[in-house]
This record gives sequence, structure tokens and C-alpha cells, in this order.
Amino acid sequence: MHRLYRSLAPSVRPGLKRPLARFSSGAFPSGSIVDPIGAVSTINDFFICVDTGDTERFASLHRPDATVTILKTGKTFTGRDELQSLCSFLHTTFAGSMHFESNHVLTNLSEDGTSISNLSYWSCIKEGQMVSCGSHVDKLAVDTESQPPAWRFVSREVHHSWAKPAE
Repeated sequence: MHRLYRSLAPSVRPGLKRPLARFSSGAFPSGSIVDPIGAVSTINDFFICVDTGDTERFASLHRPDATVTILKTGKTFTGRDELQSLCSFLHTTFAGSMHFESNHVLTNLSEDGTSISNLSYWSCIKEGQMVSCGSHVDKLAVDTESQPPAWRFVSREVHHSWAKPAE
């Protein structure tokens, strides 16, 4: 197991099962209802919504009781109403910035392939300069009631590795 993953997610590790093989649908059990590429799209859409200010879409990426915890501030946002407010705050605070998500590592958490964890890096760029970066530790699950079934965040931990000092 990667050293960074071990240090970031000790509470996630005990439930981890087998790692997914490079987004291959073969890494999911036979008959899995959603391909892992859909999970990566949901993860990436998080920042597209922040950058565009699409608070409704942002909230819809999460289960109704989902949480986002920003460890640097110690603040946890719970439920879609609070998550819409978080998206609006981030969009306003980082106006003109572009956020990027990279190096996704998905791990299957369930026998039927409908629950996964993700470890990925993120960065925030403004005017060609990095202003902050870190990692995300996520849990996602398939929402079988949506048509077609789609991945939704259950939880996200935002870890800050570095932020540009305020000027």
C-alpha cells in the first residue's frame, strides 16, 4: 500500500478490498451495474461545478446525507443544502481559478462493485500559478434509483498539502 495513502486514510483502510486495475471494467465483479469511469467522472465533476458555480449540480453529485470535511479548517458540511453553500463559497473565494483532480486510485469496497474509495491529488491554479494543492480521500456509492445508475459521493476528506501564503 502506498505510503501517502497509509498516512491519509487510516480509517478507510480496514474496509479496503482489492484495488481496481486502471479503470478496467474487468476489475469490477461480473454484472457490475456502473463502470468505474463513471466514478472518475463524478470525482472530476466536483471541481467543474466549483469553477462554474453550478451549486445544484454540485449538490446532486452527493448522496442526501453526504459529508465533505476540510481538515485544514476542521469544518464538515453535511447534506445537500450545506454542500450547495460550500460550492457557492468556494466559487466566490476562488473566482478565476481552475481546479484539477489527478492520479485517481480507486479501490473496490463491496462484493458487488457498488461502493469504492478514491485517493487523488488536487490543485488550484490562478493566473498560471499554483495557489494550493493537496489530496482527497473519498467514498462513493452507486445511486441505483437514478436513471441511469450513477456514482454519488458518500464522503470526501480534503487534505491541504500546501497553500500560497496570503499577500
